[in-house]
Amino acid sequence: MRALWQAAVAVQLDDVVRLRQEAQQTAEAAQAVRAEAELRVELLRQELCEVRGQLAARDTALAEACAAQAAASARADEQAARRGELEAARATLQERVLTGERTNAEAAATSQARYEALSKQLLQEAAHQRDAVRAERAQLASQLKFAERRIAALEEERARIDADLASERAARQTAAGEASALKAVKGSLQKTENFAR
Repeated sequence: MRALWQAAVAVQLDDVVRLRQEAQQTAEAAQAVRAEAELRVELLRQELCEVRGQLAARDTALAEACAAQAAASARADEQAARRGELEAARATLQERVLTGERTNAEAAATSQARYEALSKQLLQEAAHQRDAVRAERAQLASQLKFAERRIAALEEERARIDADLASERAARQTAAGEASALKAVKGSLQKTENFAR
């Protein structure tokens, strides 16, 4: 009976160890998911920096085009004889500037839309990761409570079995004492009968 009890306790303790290992693995998986989310955030930040650099380069190109237009206007004032040519050149240059501004505005709008989409995606992914981590923590807490309840139940079962064993030992000792007393009484009666004969 004791060997059976020890085997049952060993099986239950193995289950508890397995549950704890599973809970540890789940926690490690949650940490890996969190690290991956942080890596995605860093990649999105790098991409945003690249987009900002492109916008700065386009702003510089626009400033250079504006400076060229100013130089053309100054030359037109200085060279009235070539006014027609310079007017045509200025018109051409203005068209280029307008085209550049439109291109820059379109690129800025596209970059802004992309930035907003990336920001929204990042916020959604961060919220999803927070929810996932929160759910994982709740599940781990539930598993831990279940394991603690199992351990407490096993401890109570062991205490009950120990009490039963102690009671059984006491009963055996009492029975052995009574048997010894009966043997002594029987021996005494036999001696009395022999003496009477």
